[in-house]
Amino acid sequence: MRTPLVAVAALSALATGSVRGADTPLRVNPVPYFVTLEPMEMPIMSPSQIEGRMQVSLVLEAKDAESAHMLDADMPRLRALSLANAIEYGRLHVSGFRAVDVAALNASVGGALKSRYAGINRVLVVKVAAMPAV
Repeated sequence: MRTPLVAVAALSALATGSVRGADTPLRVNPVPYFVTLEPMEMPIMSPSQIEGRMQVSLVLEAKDAESAHMLDADMPRLRALSLANAIEYGRLHVSGFRAVDVAALNASVGGALKSRYAGINRVLVVKVAAMPAV
């Protein structure tokens, strides 16, 4: 009966941030700040025709409340940068007949957003779909 009590104590210590690693303290963000971008839909282009369409939904995790407000205020530019990078990724790597590599999409779009906006902690791809043209 002692093991579950130790596990509960360890988990509660992790949740409160009172456990420290060898050199770095555990940092727990008590209140995450999320900024949701409206879903985007873009064509999947082949060299000669429109091959299908791709839908992407993104959520940005801001570093703090001030960054979240700044990102929300700059939403048109965020969407334009996200859309441009998603279209370019789709042009190079996406087909309506196979699965989308979400990790590579996240690296492409997320990398562009993070390089432009220092207040972004993470870019989360919450939905992606690729469909062939009908």
